Amino acid sequence: NHLVDMTMVPSEALRGQILANHRIRPEGIRVVYPGIAFEVIKAAEATLLPSELMSWLASHPGPLLAHIAMLRGEKGHLFLLEVINNLRARFPQIRCVMAGEGEMHFSVEKRIQELGLTEHVYLAGMVSKVAPLIRHADVVVLPSTMEPLGMAQIEALALEVPVVANRVDGIPETIEDGVTGWLVKAGDISAWQNALTEVLDNPQRARQRACAGRLAVTARFSVDKNTDQILALIAQRQAVSKK
Repeated sequence: NHLVDMTMVPSEALRGQILANHRIRPEGIRVVYPGIAFEVIKAAEATLLPSELMSWLASHPGPLLAHIAMLRGEKGHLFLLEVINNLRARFPQIRCVMAGEGEMHFSVEKRIQELGLTEHVYLAGMVSKVAPLIRHADVVVLPSTMEPLGMAQIEALALEVPVVANRVDGIPETIEDGVTGWLVKAGDISAWQNALTEVLDNPQRARQRACAGRLAVTARFSVDKNTDQILALIAQRQAVSKK
């Protein structure tokens, strides 16, 4: 309240969580969406993926899910494995690349083996540039149970790749359900199965939503928009200080 002039947060959801503490002054917490260099993401999509990952993709044809997140409990990897396991009956060649590292690595690896998904799920570890992986995917998934805003789904929509995500925290500020992507109730396996089935069964409609998503995210999360927001807040603060 007193040591800084203003605290900027990346979503209305996070602002609301902070202001649950009624001792914090609302005027000191402002939402400024991140400015994303979309032209850099677009340029990176032509980058080659790691050779081992490319080999795995080449030898495992089929619909591809991409899950790009640190391997932590709140990112939903174990939940997604259950969904994939259930989808095998309808999509026998379904596959998923999980890009990221973290404390859940061995738990995720163990569950993959228990469910017999070793030919369906590939743990890619850290992937320095995810744009080419996103471009290979039929759908990017975000089964996080906690996410102040999220970035993978924004990058996916910027590249016109369909997204299915949980309706939690700041994620709905990046996706409009039924218009630019699919928002699903967290923890609902059936809802996730239905959403992914709809995406994979109707790729043209899924791409249409993703195209609408590109227009939405590039407008909301541009570097220019971010800069304008920050400059406007500075101007407001200066005006208050002169009074």
